[in-house]
Amino acid sequence: MSGRDSTPDTRTPTGGTGGVDCSQLRFNTYISSPKPTVLPQLNPGTILHVDVYKLGATETVAVFLNGALAGGIVDQSARLFQCITSGFMFKATVVSKNGAQIAIRIEPA
Repeated sequence: MSGRDSTPDTRTPTGGTGGVDCSQLRFNTYISSPKPTVLPQLNPGTILHVDVYKLGATETVAVFLNGALAGGIVDQSARLFQCITSGFMFKATVVSKNGAQIAIRIEPA
């Protein structure tokens, strides 16, 4: 054996990168640093848009409600960033809310 991983390439023909199958990327996480102005509107079932957020020279992945920044995404942000910049769109659905702790489910839009 040469030591090389023989796992088949899982890129999608529509633009997945780095072995990430963007069409299959789904996971649960929490909104990082939810914005107090948006927090009251975040309830189970609320749909958020997932996109790249640029702050100065830094780009990160964040969730938006009607165009307003709701907070950031930390889990799997590198994979999400790759997929979004390759043209994939994602949504986040609020699963539960406990004060400022907002659980979401991220999946392709």
